[in-house]
Amino acid sequence: MLQAAETTPVGVLLEPFRTPVLDRVRIEQFAAAMRDPNPVHADEEFCRSIGLPGIIAPGGMAVVALAHSVVRHYGADSLREIDVTLKAPTYPGERLVCTPEVTEVLAGALEISCRVTNEAGDLKAEGRVVILDRGRARER
Repeated sequence: MLQAAETTPVGVLLEPFRTPVLDRVRIEQFAAAMRDPNPVHADEEFCRSIGLPGIIAPGGMAVVALAHSVVRHYGADSLREIDVTLKAPTYPGERLVCTPEVTEVLAGALEISCRVTNEAGDLKAEGRVVILDRGRARER
């Protein structure tokens, strides 16, 4: 059930969202879907040649997980702004954990901050999302 934005107070932690384990196949498929030809997402040998321990997930995987961690509560039509900073690479075998927290109640909108970590707690990304009250979003 979707939540009403206007009834969510500052400081509320929304239910965390956990991705499936990001395996090599998921990473390569995501990179292909994004038309991202960067070899760091598929070529182990190349990655080792530049000092990485292996392939890394596209940063977009953390961005999508962060956005989903919020819109699953309020609906995709409420999303109005997203700002994400990538902090560290994500590797195969990791699961992303997104923890959204309401940080500001605006006129007809909410600002939600979110941390994206792996299960060990290593910070992978952080950002903020602004959502509109669902009633207003439907009117547009």
